[in-house]
Amino acid sequence: MPEPTETAAGAHETAPEAEVVPEVPETTPDPADGGAGPDAEALQARVRELEEERDRLAAERAERDRADAVTAVVSRYEHITAEIVQALPEDLPTDRLEAVAGAVNKAMHAALNPPGLGRGGLTPSGERRATWGGLFRSAL
Repeated sequence: MPEPTETAAGAHETAPEAEVVPEVPETTPDPADGGAGPDAEALQARVRELEEERDRLAAERAERDRADAVTAVVSRYEHITAEIVQALPEDLPTDRLEAVAGAVNKAMHAALNPPGLGRGGLTPSGERRATWGGLFRSAL
């Protein structure tokens, strides 16, 4: 059976050389190596991870913004479908996408609604142009 030991308070009074010295962590950078110790390496790795996460989140946001822009263009123009917009280059800026959609919509509208009676062509109530036959008849 072990002998009873002194209390902690008594141990400090009797043995000053037994004081607890805080240990220096192994990861403390050595000033001689320029601060490139294990802590600096761990911090650099964490910074790289955070930068990668930031880039991933930025890419996801750009993807959502593009999807929102496509949805807005499709709902705004009558003759534009998601398939037409998806056929355009993905790196096309939103303002150019809007301009292309407007031009395609205008062209489709003109193709589906050609000018006809009362739409800029000849109208039955308009004056007739003079013809050679009409001029000969009027001269007789």
